[in-house]
Amino acid sequence: IGEAIMNEMERGVTLLDAKGMYTGREKCVLLCVVRKKEITELKRIAYSYDSEAFIVISDAREVLGEGFIESFNG
Repeated sequence: IGEAIMNEMERGVTLLDAKGMYTGREKCVLLCVVRKKEITELKRIAYSYDSEAFIVISDAREVLGEGFIESFNG
């Protein structure tokens, strides 16, 4: 999923190793910042690789860091 997001959407992806607190199962968490209009494409990509993907969408008014000013402001 991460490689597809990078290749098809040209967005960076951060990969985190995680463990489900309730189940104790090892999990892989991907973090990606996208514009609101890109959410549909992100969901399409994720579900095409994993029909049971769990997606959390959070609205951020500002994203600060190297590379974000040019692509997300203005």
